[in-house]
Amino acid sequence: MELFVADQEVQRLESALPGAFGAARLDTVVHLAWALRQRDSKRALQLCDEAQQAVQVQTAQAPVRRLVEARLALIRGEAEFLNGGIDPAEPLAQQALQTFRSLDHATGTCDAYILQSMIANERGLLDLRKSLREMAMRMAQRAHDQARIDVCYGTLTLWRMLREPIVAWDEWQAAQTLDVSAMSLASQAMRYHVEGLNASLSTDFAAGINCWIKAYHASISTGQIRQAIITACNIGDCFNNMNEHQAALEWLQKGLDLARPRGWPSAIALTLCQSGETLRRLGRLDVAHEMLHEATKTQYGGTNTRVYVSGLAYLADLYLDRKDYAGALQRFDDLLARSDILQHPDLQIGARRGRAHALTALGQALEGLQTALEARELAQQAKDVYREIEVLKVLAEIHVRDDLPPPDGMTAANASLHYLQQALSLADSIAGYTIPGDVYDAIGEAYVRANDVKQAYQCALLASRARDKTQSNEATKRAIALQVQLQTERALSERAQQAQLAAAEARRAQALQHTSATLSRLCVIGQDITAQLDMDAVLRTLARHVQASLELHTLLIFLLDNQRRLLTRALL
Repeated sequence: MELFVADQEVQRLESALPGAFGAARLDTVVHLAWALRQRDSKRALQLCDEAQQAVQVQTAQAPVRRLVEARLALIRGEAEFLNGGIDPAEPLAQQALQTFRSLDHATGTCDAYILQSMIANERGLLDLRKSLREMAMRMAQRAHDQARIDVCYGTLTLWRMLREPIVAWDEWQAAQTLDVSAMSLASQAMRYHVEGLNASLSTDFAAGINCWIKAYHASISTGQIRQAIITACNIGDCFNNMNEHQAALEWLQKGLDLARPRGWPSAIALTLCQSGETLRRLGRLDVAHEMLHEATKTQYGGTNTRVYVSGLAYLADLYLDRKDYAGALQRFDDLLARSDILQHPDLQIGARRGRAHALTALGQALEGLQTALEARELAQQAKDVYREIEVLKVLAEIHVRDDLPPPDGMTAANASLHYLQQALSLADSIAGYTIPGDVYDAIGEAYVRANDVKQAYQCALLASRARDKTQSNEATKRAIALQVQLQTERALSERAQQAQLAAAEARRAQALQHTSATLSRLCVIGQDITAQLDMDAVLRTLARHVQASLELHTLLIFLLDNQRRLLTRALL
């Protein structure tokens, strides 16, 4: 059984299902349920129920029956996991693992380890997720299943790249022996995903987008819906980093359209986080705040997961934009601790950059300067040009706010201009990057302090053009549309919940009314019976009430004698 199958195989299974009977139908049902586990979890679970009944009725050999039951447990476990049920997913994964291991079934054991690693990842258990995925890869190698090997190794590489991007990428490249055209579609999706992350971490956002778009379509075509949602969010993040917010919103909407109907909490939280960050960059702070807080309520699992920590980073930046520097510092301190646990350079840089900004605004410029220099050193080590630009902007701001010693090697008119010119030079090295208007504004102000009015005026013009591009009417309309959709979905959800509560209350009232009427009727019957003084009258009364309550053709009553040995039919 393949880990992920293409849409054509799903269509073949659907076509074969109506004409399949007995063992052939059971096999088709199980394969189809596995193929649909992310495409359509609800239908997959219905097929699991059918397969469970069939395997109990059919006289299949014990090993075959156990294999089927283990596969069904995996499907149910993944459905629970996707729907936010981490706790119920775990015993199902363990049940499947024990069965597959006892039957020495390598691919099944691999799949069980994969699900367990997904659960560990969601709980923020980073060492456990790694060891489980490594065990899954060993099982895939034992089964000589190239697609499973590619997916497991690719996932391990993605996790490692977030910590050691250069070393992980070099090792990945050395291990790639096949041309992408010779790989399965599922393997292609993973390969493009790894290449997209490498390009993004290298601040080659255009190349990252190109790779991730390929990964997105390959993921959709192979039923990797969760991966497709993550990929859509990554594409949106790349567009945001290029200050192309309209395109970012369009891709984030794709992710939200996949996550919302399925009701997957972690996926919804991820798309809301990225959408909230985009709206923050467009200056729609209230809507961004609302969206980010909804994401934190939707998110489940551990607080050391990347999704949770990324959401915390976006929220901290929002507090900066609102000029709530004390609130921002509190969140950046939390972010700093969590990012150091994850050891993800992008989050570590962002935590220090934001903390430096907040400290400086609160009058602690020396500590802010030291923190910003740490952030820049991390960015240079990671070769993260984009985040180094962000840090350089903060360093310039620190020197504007406080009279600090000039940096080493300064040739510009002032320290602020020194750092901003470096930021401008780095920005020119990023393909497709739109330099934001606030950078030109800051450079213009630095020229004003240097009494260079001509250069200041040129920067003001460039700032205006950049702002027109990044905050175009079209992007703003898209942001408003996203806000309206969010409010509409929430209203529909609340309305549906109220309708369910009203229906439940109506059923409860109806049940109470029915119970009350039944009790009243029984009370009348009891009074009527106790009003009779002889046995025959009691029996006739009982018969009358029973016939009035039930549709009967015949009613017979038998009496037990005093010795409890003989039944005698009563005459009515």
